[in-house]
Amino acid sequence: MNFLEIAKARQSCRSYDPQRPVEDEKLKAILEAVRLSPSACNGQPYHLTVCRGETAAAVAKAVQGMGMNKFASQAPVLIVISEMPYVKSAALGARVKGNDYRSIDIGIAAAYLTAEAAAQGLGSCILGWLDDEKIREICDLKSPVRLVITLGYPGEGEKPREKKRKQADALTKFMNRKHFGGNIPMDYRILGKTGLKISRMGFGGIPIQRIDKDGTRVLMQTMLEKGINYIDTARGYTVSEEYLGFALEGIREHFVIATKSMARTREAMAGDIDISLKNLRTDYIDLYQVHNPSMAQLEQVCAPGGALEALMEAKNAGKVGHIGITAHSLEVFRAALELNWVETVMFPYNIVETQAESLIRECAKRNIGFVCMKPLAGGAIEDAALAMRFIAANPDVTVVIPGMAEEKELQQNLAACGDSAPLSPEERAKILEIRRELGTNFCRRCNYCQPCAAGINISGVFLFDGYLSRYGLKDWAKDRYASLPVKASACIGCGACEDRCPYNLPIRKMLKTAAEHFGE
Repeated sequence: MNFLEIAKARQSCRSYDPQRPVEDEKLKAILEAVRLSPSACNGQPYHLTVCRGETAAAVAKAVQGMGMNKFASQAPVLIVISEMPYVKSAALGARVKGNDYRSIDIGIAAAYLTAEAAAQGLGSCILGWLDDEKIREICDLKSPVRLVITLGYPGEGEKPREKKRKQADALTKFMNRKHFGGNIPMDYRILGKTGLKISRMGFGGIPIQRIDKDGTRVLMQTMLEKGINYIDTARGYTVSEEYLGFALEGIREHFVIATKSMARTREAMAGDIDISLKNLRTDYIDLYQVHNPSMAQLEQVCAPGGALEALMEAKNAGKVGHIGITAHSLEVFRAALELNWVETVMFPYNIVETQAESLIRECAKRNIGFVCMKPLAGGAIEDAALAMRFIAANPDVTVVIPGMAEEKELQQNLAACGDSAPLSPEERAKILEIRRELGTNFCRRCNYCQPCAAGINISGVFLFDGYLSRYGLKDWAKDRYASLPVKASACIGCGACEDRCPYNLPIRKMLKTAAEHFGE
């Protein structure tokens, strides 16, 4: 019997001959087929418990809740498939790709098991309706039970049934084209005075601090395949530069790298540029930016002995290709437009932060590249697709840099940016609704306010308070808030956080309000 014949013949068996046992040789062949089945990273994150006799009878009762699966008591063999931990490589892939490889592997194992059972002349049925706790107790298992498969010789009443399956053309599409990457064409722009050709959607390097070097490499490879070539990072993003340097080895020439430093003096900036080059494992950086200066700090940067001197020296030496600035203040944004050395400006722009639209337009007029940061307002906007569509609809935005740590985020953002259709009336209505909900007095989770003298995770408090007050997730928010080691009520009112906040938020007042919301 070839495999296609097995596939045609195999069906869920719901009647067994309880007097006819399954031979050991046939059972061994079935288990060997499972052992040889494909598995992500060869990890095989499952365990099979073969149940016979009284154990099989007990397990059969545990799959008969609400009157289901009564035929299981007839089967002489029940195989319990429990879930086991990932191997490290599969765990990494699952986290980066956002895929549940364990469930996929268990499904493949079940398919091989039942196919070989059919080849051995046995019937089988895959059961997912089960009492996990009871079966674990019966079989002395510590891991979750995912499936139970009944095995045995079909009873006299078991007859072949018509297979109800989709037509082949509903399941299959044939393609033969030279270039892949989906149906989303990448839009490229010139980054202002730099002359650099960059993808309309770039990569924000903050979230990769949550993963690791290998996960970052997977993301970079995917970006290369999708045509995303602009990368933003910073000296202040802890390990971000290092992870990117590791991930870009061998493919660095395909990307435009932008980083930034909060150094304000010539000596400090020169040191940071060299550290960035070392971390990024490159001999040049395409765009180096002055990171979020205040007006007073901007004067210091431009003064004799200031950071600009080091940037110009690095540019002349070929270490840096172009120079830009990032800001959170409209005053700094306006001032930057008048500085002849500024080739790019990075500033927050999103559904609820549109205060810089006239300045963004001015960037386009002056051929200054505009880099859009905080497209989701630091996570406050939950509808990522709409947020990206809103930004992509503004032709004056050169590039938007959503932070991403998983491939599924990359795919979703890419699809939204690639959707060039005008915003629909429904989308515009949703935008107005989001603006009404958030206003402007909200935390963007930039964490410039940290560290807190009292040890409060300030942005974490505001995140959970938002879920409580804006999204109606009361129980979820309270559970997460309860896990914080230091609560909002611990605020000592020193005000240091407010001095550091680039949005001038009344953090002390907001912490007090959050504490009240959580019943402190």
